[in-house]
Amino acid sequence: MKVLRVIGGVDPAFGGPSVSAISSCIAARRAGVTTAVVFPVEEAGPGSLPERLARDDVEVISFALARWLSREAAAFDVIHTHGAWTFTTVASLLVAKGKGRAAVLSTHETLTDFDLARSAAPVRTAKRALRHFYLRSFDLIVTSSELERRDSRCESARARVVVLCHPVEHSDRGAPSQSGSVGSASTLRLGFLGRLDAKKNLDVLICAVGLLPQEVTLRVAGDGHPRMRAALRRLARERGADHRVEWLGFLAGSAKHDFFASIDLLVMPSAYECFGM
Repeated sequence: MKVLRVIGGVDPAFGGPSVSAISSCIAARRAGVTTAVVFPVEEAGPGSLPERLARDDVEVISFALARWLSREAAAFDVIHTHGAWTFTTVASLLVAKGKGRAAVLSTHETLTDFDLARSAAPVRTAKRALRHFYLRSFDLIVTSSELERRDSRCESARARVVVLCHPVEHSDRGAPSQSGSVGSASTLRLGFLGRLDAKKNLDVLICAVGLLPQEVTLRVAGDGHPRMRAALRRLARERGADHRVEWLGFLAGSAKHDFFASIDLLVMPSAYECFGM
């Protein structure tokens, strides 16, 4: 079986979908599934995700997507796309149907009521219609948890719906060693790792830190929209916690291991979280 994975982007700064999609491709290839990945933006170089894929013998393609799909899709048995609200998903579905190939969608939370509720009314209406179209058109829908499956209204799907937890790429590094004594009497080092987004509830965590003793500090690893960054930093100042909150920005690769080694407790207060990477 030969599978073509279609991804809107593979930059890890985009968040969970790019990371889990790439790990899924690598896991499939290691299980013996011939896998190629196509995406619409050139992203390469040492240490990049395309370079990592190539190490595992996953073919990497970066071209004018729609034209390439219509010309080459017939060479694959399955067209597997990731995420719902991109041109790549619509193009993949239409090409798969036109070529008589199986069409698979990994939703990455995008079909959930939670996601739709955050959109403006006209966009929300369009997304509901497109969700209905996807659920009746794809041959297989892949969700990452029962929560996501339930909140995506998959009971209306003609497609088969399955729950597959995200694979995590194996690392040769062991568990990070603590750089200090965990839970010592002198300090408590909290950590947050994720995209700066309203659903992550980082504001709740910052408010909590403001109520806690001065010995409690918070390290924030992640990035987001400039307005969100500014609002969170302002909140930290207003709550008297700005001197105890360290903003690390986006972390990748070994920097994540170092981050985990530098904290005593990881705090993830998300209102909705299916990735858990």
